[in-house]
Amino acid sequence: MRELFLIADIGGYTRFMRGQAQALAHAQVVVGRLLEALLDSAPPFIVEKLEGDAVFLRLPWPEQEPPPGLFTAVEAMHASFTARQTAMEAARTCNCDSCSQMHALRVKFAAHAGEAARQKIGTFTELAGLDVILVHRMLKNNVPVPEYLLGTQPVLPLLGGAPPALRLDHDFEGVGPTETYYRVLPAARPPNQHAPLPLKLATRGMLEFKGLLYRLGLRTTISIKQS
Repeated sequence: MRELFLIADIGGYTRFMRGQAQALAHAQVVVGRLLEALLDSAPPFIVEKLEGDAVFLRLPWPEQEPPPGLFTAVEAMHASFTARQTAMEAARTCNCDSCSQMHALRVKFAAHAGEAARQKIGTFTELAGLDVILVHRMLKNNVPVPEYLLGTQPVLPLLGGAPPALRLDHDFEGVGPTETYYRVLPAARPPNQHAPLPLKLATRGMLEFKGLLYRLGLRTTISIKQS
């Protein structure tokens, strides 16, 4: 069956995650909460897997069914990410390297439609196929803006809105020349705000508690709500 593949990728993740023990633990908490915001707003897309700083999603798209609302879904996920990031920044009281840089994180999206097979390895299963490889290769691209939706020719009709999507051809490793199009997502964030002191204290307590769990190895995963 044909499926629509979508990846939401947090940009700046590698640079953000480096640092000493406390900053690293806080980075894990921050990125975890941002990924949770993306997951909460992902429906109707189905979460296939988490991939470090990214969420790999899919949505069955049979030939006879109407086109799914790709751009609407991306806008909702981007808005959820931005709202969570803004709220965390407003309640921030920690000035470690990670917390002080959370405002610089951005999210980008890559979308493609095609076929995939479910491959089983031991007790694990995952999607495999050229179309799955392609949507992952699309994360390394030449799009000149930090936040965007990049799609291939099969999903061009789903990149609706005005102005029209811009064409930007790529030569992806292992795939070859590929016709792609991108739409810019708003990179601007609301003006700096300050949360009430009780909320700041509660947020700091949550940050330190979850950070401690990460340092002790007691928290390493994010729960996924499957549709």
